[in-house]
Amino acid sequence: QDPDEDEPNIRVVLEHRFYKEKSKSVKQMCDKCSTIIWGLIQTWYTCTGCYYRCHSKCLPLAGAGACAGAGACADACAAAGGVPSEARQCDYTGLYYCSSCHWNDLAVVPARAIHNWDFEPRKVSRCSMRYLALMVSRPVLKLREINPLLFNYVEELVEIR
Repeated sequence: QDPDEDEPNIRVVLEHRFYKEKSKSVKQMCDKCSTIIWGLIQTWYTCTGCYYRCHSKCLPLAGAGACAGAGACADACAAAGGVPSEARQCDYTGLYYCSSCHWNDLAVVPARAIHNWDFEPRKVSRCSMRYLALMVSRPVLKLREINPLLFNYVEELVEIR
């Protein structure tokens, strides 16, 4: 059974479940082609799981040819027809990405917060940014197990201990 029959505004591509957006005033960036999505004149979709955004014309290509953590970004993007550019390191994964896959988005890196109590936003790739956005409200890190000494040095943590 095709999901398009039940929900005409939902399209499934690879592991993504895309919802057709209705917003006409908000300008977004396409995660596939890295250009602006003009909501007033273009149809666009957002994945309900990872918030990947793309034009309707880019929808069939979503997830294909993107590096998304492959670690050999310049090769993967060049093979997909992209132009290799300077390599940018993602502070979350430590891997290098091209400028199409790493937009210098800023996010707090959990490892830095846990081990150094450092909440300074760092530059992360698009795939890391989407993952961190998904995980921000989930209690998955057990601070007492990972870094129990932190409770001795941070006053706020002493109070909740």
